[in-house]
Amino acid sequence: MKPINLMKADAACVKQFLDSFDHENLTIPSIAIAEYLKSVDFKKTVYSVACPQTAVTLRSNGFKCIEGPDQAPDHYSGLYQYLEDDEEIGAVVFDSDFKVNMPKLYKAITHLKRPEVIFLSGATDKYIPLPTTGGLGLGAGIFTDIVIAESKREPIQLGKPGRVFGEFAMKRANVSNAGRVLFIGDMIEQDIGLGKATGFKTLLIMTHCSEEQMMKNQKLWPDYYADSLGSLLDVLNKY
Repeated sequence: MKPINLMKADAACVKQFLDSFDHENLTIPSIAIAEYLKSVDFKKTVYSVACPQTAVTLRSNGFKCIEGPDQAPDHYSGLYQYLEDDEEIGAVVFDSDFKVNMPKLYKAITHLKRPEVIFLSGATDKYIPLPTTGGLGLGAGIFTDIVIAESKREPIQLGKPGRVFGEFAMKRANVSNAGRVLFIGDMIEQDIGLGKATGFKTLLIMTHCSEEQMMKNQKLWPDYYADSLGSLLDVLNKY
């Protein structure tokens, strides 16, 4: 089966592979961000440092959204223009952006100097697995931390492991009892962190971590762990 990139996929794309897919059951940061902005009756413009699909989602929900620039100047003198604030910007969204650069960081930090500007974050991964090399690449969390440090602002986390994101997922799935949810993931800080923050039961799949790494995270100890989802088949087939 061809893998699906949820940073680019919309409902029509996913339905090519999953006939039973219901977009209303999909909970990802871009959807949570759009719903949050609706909940606060947001009327201004969003500055988005994220993947293109996030901007598509925001615009499809009726929000004005600007992005970029994707190109950076060759010298620091070219960065001064990005220190100019735009009063029309009322929210900064920081998520996975593979074209993040100095101008985008400058613009985000500049807008966030106004305390009324809403600061929303999606992905918090500081490092992401690189499947072709087996190594780790820098994740969105590294750059979000720069903005947090320089703006002296804490974002509303609408991605893992944010409690608000977990509660949004529960509401979207019409679930009221967090203890009845089994959250399955393969990242300790993001997946198990979300489960603990929201009160879910957690199952850690040991795809990207070892038992040694798990032991180092005593505060984020999963309720269950397994080598792979496939290893659970024998157990599930008994019921």
